[in-house]
Amino acid sequence: MICYEIKEKLQAVSEEEAAGWEGNLAAVVPFGDIGKCSILEGAESQVLMRLKDARFCKAEVYPEMIIGALAVPRKDYSQTYDRAAFCIRDKRIVFLDDTGFISGILEQMSEGRSWRHVSMGHFFYSFLERLIEEDVAFLDELENQIDDMEEKALDARLSRSSHQPMEIMKKAFALHRYYAQLAEIGSKMQENQNGFFHEDAGRMFQIFNDRCGRLAEEAQMLREYALEVREIYQTQIEVRQNRSMAVLTVVTTIFMPLSLIAGWYGMNFVYMPETQWRYSYPIICVVCLIIVSISFWILKKKKFF
Repeated sequence: MICYEIKEKLQAVSEEEAAGWEGNLAAVVPFGDIGKCSILEGAESQVLMRLKDARFCKAEVYPEMIIGALAVPRKDYSQTYDRAAFCIRDKRIVFLDDTGFISGILEQMSEGRSWRHVSMGHFFYSFLERLIEEDVAFLDELENQIDDMEEKALDARLSRSSHQPMEIMKKAFALHRYYAQLAEIGSKMQENQNGFFHEDAGRMFQIFNDRCGRLAEEAQMLREYALEVREIYQTQIEVRQNRSMAVLTVVTTIFMPLSLIAGWYGMNFVYMPETQWRYSYPIICVVCLIIVSISFWILKKKKFF
């Protein structure tokens, strides 16, 4: 278990000190050690274990506590998530995390700027802000990737090495849902039904909700943009397929008469008089060339190529 005292800056404290701590406290506990955690009560442990494999972000408000789950999409093109849970009481917040994701965020917060007003509300607002701190840059990266794919698609330079529009559509959709879920958590924190947060916290959570709303709109626009590029990709693929079919059609049309001639004279009937004539072979060659030339001329006139 990793514990932090919530002051102007987060300060690490030992597990023994945390057991009897009276001030604001934040702790990170692995799900496997939840039964050994001295700062969690039995009822809290049972409720939190249900959130171990949560697939989305949510918060549930109870008279004596607030519990919630976090499913944070990773900043890459995969569909993987960092999952954690949290429990907020009057002066403490306990995170459950098996991956080190939460510990990394709290460590960054302990090394970052200090707070002018120390409260649980300020801490949790700062934590939520850390979750989306780099998302604007990641959304810009997604947009640049879509721009690049659109340019290649319009120039008919499709590449399998680049991230396909469908992958980005899925990521943008996952991010849109994620921001909407975070905004819902922020709204419940803003309501402050338990009175765990200072009055000023409501304004901060409103700022967080607004930011999540803007990010959700941006993610939705990227999803629609990726859908348009996907349609361009599909059109270019169909054009390529049509060209391939046109080539096959031309080849088949040109050489089908030649196949008929080869099959006709390949029967080797005894009483085919022209097979005994000394000029038969060169004449057949000339006839084949004439047929190929006429076929090319007709196909060219019909604009097959």
